[in-house]
Amino acid sequence: MKSSTKGIIEYYTSSVDREGYIIDLFRGSIDVYTFSLHLQYYLSDRRNLSIEVKELGASPNISWGLLAKYFDNRYTEAPYYYQYGDLLMSYYQDEFVDKLKDNPKYSFIRKTGTNGSQFYIVTQKEHICL
Repeated sequence: MKSSTKGIIEYYTSSVDREGYIIDLFRGSIDVYTFSLHLQYYLSDRRNLSIEVKELGASPNISWGLLAKYFDNRYTEAPYYYQYGDLLMSYYQDEFVDKLKDNPKYSFIRKTGTNGSQFYIVTQKEHICL
């Protein structure tokens, strides 16, 4: 694992208050891939980071998939089991949504809002069960 990825893990796991932001991103995702996208968008936006980690979040060397998998393992194991959400409501840039549109694993239920970039998104498996 690269040092910038480790640095983010160490920073956020060193304080319950800091880790709360990561937990919110986890709970607002529907799987580990959308969680990795959430992490990437959140940590790449320097306004969301404190001075100590601004450089880490801007690093091109972060392995977003490994970072997401680390927190996924951390949150899906006892004693503080968290779950992904059932529905991803995306208000992100088109770039975020386009990554999901090209993946057959995801189903777009409907478009909302007036700006054309808001969607309700579920995994195909969950969509079939609805």
